[in-house]
Amino acid sequence: MKRLQGWRGFTLIELLISLAIVGILMTIALPSYRVFQTRTVATEGALSLLTIASVQERARFVRGRYLDYQQLLPMIHLPRRVEQHFQLVVNVADGAGHYVLHLVPKPTRLGLEEITLDSLGRRHPERLWR
Repeated sequence: MKRLQGWRGFTLIELLISLAIVGILMTIALPSYRVFQTRTVATEGALSLLTIASVQERARFVRGRYLDYQQLLPMIHLPRRVEQHFQLVVNVADGAGHYVLHLVPKPTRLGLEEITLDSLGRRHPERLWR
C-alpha cells in the first residue's frame, strides 16, 4: 500500500481542543439566547394586549360597554407564539365599565411572568412596557 505523501490528519488532541472551544462557546451563548427569547415572547404578548385593549375601547364606543372573554374571542387573534406560552384571561367589572386583561404564563421553560393591562392604562410588569 502506498502512503499518501504530505497528507496529515487531525490528531486526537486537536479534535478535543476544538470540541472544548465549541462547548465553551455554547455555554456562553445559550443563556443569552434564552433571555432574548423570553424577552421577545413577553414583548409580543404586551403588544397583543394593546391590540385587545383597542378592540375593547372600540366596543365601549359602539356598544357602551366592554366585552367579556366570550364576546371578545371572535374579534381577536393572538399570535401563535403568544398562545403557546400564555393563556388570555379577561375580567370585566362594574357593569362592564372596567376591564383587566391578563396574559397568564403556561408552564414552559422560558420562565415568563404574568402581563396585565387594564382600562385605566395600568400596566404590569413596568419594565416590559417601557
